Amino acid sequence: MVSKIKILKEFENDSTYTEFNEILKDLFSIISKGKKTESDGEIRVGIKERQEDYKNILDIIPNLLEQKTNIESILYRKKCIMDMFAISDSIKGLKEYKDDAKLYAKFLDNLDNYFRLDNSDYTFIVPVNLVIEADDYLDDLNKIVNVFGLEILKPTALPRIVKLPTPSADNPNDLFVPDSDDVEKALKVMEDFPLLLKADIQARMRGYAHNEIIKRIKSFLGYIVYMDKYLASSEYFGDFDEYNIINLNYGPVLIIKDKMINWPILGLEDKLKTKLNLPNEVISGKKFNSMLDVCEKFLKEIKKETLKNLLFRSFSVYYAACSDKTLEYSFLKFWNITEYLIKSNSRVSDSELLNVMKQFFQNYLTMRVDFIYEKRNDLVHKGFTESITDSDRNLSKLMADLFINDAIIQMKNFNTRGEYEQHLFHK
Repeated sequence: MVSKIKILKEFENDSTYTEFNEILKDLFSIISKGKKTESDGEIRVGIKERQEDYKNILDIIPNLLEQKTNIESILYRKKCIMDMFAISDSIKGLKEYKDDAKLYAKFLDNLDNYFRLDNSDYTFIVPVNLVIEADDYLDDLNKIVNVFGLEILKPTALPRIVKLPTPSADNPNDLFVPDSDDVEKALKVMEDFPLLLKADIQARMRGYAHNEIIKRIKSFLGYIVYMDKYLASSEYFGDFDEYNIINLNYGPVLIIKDKMINWPILGLEDKLKTKLNLPNEVISGKKFNSMLDVCEKFLKEIKKETLKNLLFRSFSVYYAACSDKTLEYSFLKFWNITEYLIKSNSRVSDSELLNVMKQFFQNYLTMRVDFIYEKRNDLVHKGFTESITDSDRNLSKLMADLFINDAIIQMKNFNTRGEYEQHLFHK
């Protein structure tokens, strides 16, 4: 069993040690870098001036670790991810060893200890430009978002969850502490979004928790979009150039730890304003009632996590497919949903895949499935993007619509993926 992070045997040489040491020294130099002013002599360069250089070097280290250490085995076993925050925390206290030939070893020890940390509590706040045309809908909408591990956050609750920062000028972590005025302005902008979603997640690492919230958000938005666009007629935005079916957007995602904004730091107000100024996605009261009804009768009845994850991942890809402005990639994502639901985690031949599709769509789609399968192959294997038309994408969407609809209705009846697959293959 893998126990510690260490340099791979084939890279145990002075060249590798020096490479690690020099990169770490560059980080220390940026942290302590200063500039002279007429009034104060030498002072630190501000957060914004330092952060870009700091981040550029941090981006190099994961590639070096993956290439020359056993870090991938460690991450796989501990269900962690490598991100800039793991590296940033692991260089703390190492500056005094910058001239030590074993600096790299001390860094790897710190990194190893970082992955041994206990879980931390993270709160995520996600603004969404979603409008529901219904009266007193918040309680019912909350029933839906709860299924996806989220909850609705009222704007008036923001000050209770997020406090203004008070950074220390001598702390290297200033690189990741926002200005108090910037936070206050950003929160004011956030209050203007039609919908704020919140989730509390326990995780050893912030990056791992962030991946989890993105999965939840995209799955929820995918469900909303699916219910709104199910078997809908062809429609897209743009002048035959941008083919996205929806304008539903979210973010930026705020990460809160100890009531402080942990991320993002720079330009938060501008990022929020950019999203706020985008068109809202409007859901009619009638469609919303259908969403609630399906959620209560079917989604909540799926007891097995493996099946729920299968369906929710399909919703996530559905959101991506509807959001994609490129016709061929939107088409391919819709196709991938159908393929993913059929294949799941088992090996299915192309002929078996097509047979299930044809059985599903029966006579009126049999010829078309063969046709767009050839187009799919031209796109994937030959790169023929010009062959994909709007009607091809819509047929690919129709296939995804029908398979997701069947999964929603049927999954509550099964205990394993195998049972679900048997249902598909014997339909």
